[in-house]
Amino acid sequence: MKRDYHIVEPRVGRGRPSAFSGAVHPAALVALFVFFLSSIAYVYALNRGATQGYAERKIEADITQLKEENRKLKISEAQVLSLSRIEDSVKGQSMDAASNLKTVGGRGEVALR
Repeated sequence: MKRDYHIVEPRVGRGRPSAFSGAVHPAALVALFVFFLSSIAYVYALNRGATQGYAERKIEADITQLKEENRKLKISEAQVLSLSRIEDSVKGQSMDAASNLKTVGGRGEVALR
């Protein structure tokens, strides 16, 4: 018959309370705080980039619209200043062409003033 011996050692520190018993370790708190701050910084950077992209696209659309408006204004300016349009407006107002033109030449007293 064989006997099994079982040696029991007393557990040390079981009755004594630990300094951090039931509390979270300070290093874990610091790591959690750093993770929280980095998460906030990431979300801020992500949103800032998105809003800048939106503002940039809006400004580009405004620039495109202003270029188109500028092109139309240049065309209308060219139409208003064209010689054929001026001649047509003169004919429409029943004006006569100047036939007897006199030019003043010389250096008279009126020309010097």
